[in-house]
Amino acid sequence: DELRSLPERLRSPFARVELTVVEAKGLATKDASMLGGGSSDPYVIIYTEGTRAQVTSCKESTLNPNWNEIKNLELAGADSVVHLVMFDRNRMVKDEFMGELVLPLSKMPLDRGASLDAWYTLEQPPSKRDDSVSGELRLVIRVSDMREAASRVKGAAPPLGAAQVAAA
Repeated sequence: DELRSLPERLRSPFARVELTVVEAKGLATKDASMLGGGSSDPYVIIYTEGTRAQVTSCKESTLNPNWNEIKNLELAGADSVVHLVMFDRNRMVKDEFMGELVLPLSKMPLDRGASLDAWYTLEQPPSKRDDSVSGELRLVIRVSDMREAASRVKGAAPPLGAAQVAAA
């Protein structure tokens, strides 16, 4: 197997990120009530390149869910992103899109031990213009380990430092 013959430093992830999906607020109503109003049953799928997607639990009948779920992610390179997509769970029909968020590694706290606790507005990609999207997602992000790019692949760019992130 070619992968097993690579040195450990080339097989290991570029960065490890501890992502806490804390809560959301102001989400769009996807499940209408016969009495007016309504709610949603939100959950989040977290995608990173080259790894299996991770999923939060589903919070039933709420537009302001609390998860407090920690997901440990492995990112492949300095240009890696974490893609979060929120859906409303439905029992009889396809789950409905509620919004998404794309977080590049370059926007994460890169100083050892630093974390970022912030609210992010859910976005709607151009391909989903018919869906209503609203609300914010609170995340706590901590990069727990990052490799020096130069030690991983000869000629690779070094990881972005805090000064470069602030300038971005």
